[in-house]
Amino acid sequence: MSDDDGPDIDQLREETSSGDRIAQAESDDDRDALQASIVEQLEAIERGETQPALTVWDEYLAALFGALDADHPEELEALYQDVVDELDAEVDEEVTKTATLRLLLRCAMRDLAPEQLEITREAAAEHATPDL
Repeated sequence: MSDDDGPDIDQLREETSSGDRIAQAESDDDRDALQASIVEQLEAIERGETQPALTVWDEYLAALFGALDADHPEELEALYQDVVDELDAEVDEEVTKTATLRLLLRCAMRDLAPEQLEITREAAAEHATPDL
């Protein structure tokens, strides 16, 4: 293969390496922006401007959790404990529909959106200790 057959391998490496650094810098900027937005939301919650609640409209899940809560509390408790075990969490709270849903959502976030969950943890730490 002659030198005229294509780009120089060192040139390709440099372009790829440079592109990776640019992409990483953009990714870091996006991460920092999301973290800053989460901190702003935590501050708004703390000031009472935003509710610390989520609303989900799903008739089937509402029916399931309504039935568990009203008529099958032992199954709700078992589900709650399964999620606590899955998360390897140490919790000290009453087993409720809300607590179970909260932990289920965290479990899903851990599995499906771990980076966003980690950014949220970092934002919570920043919010808790803004002057450090």
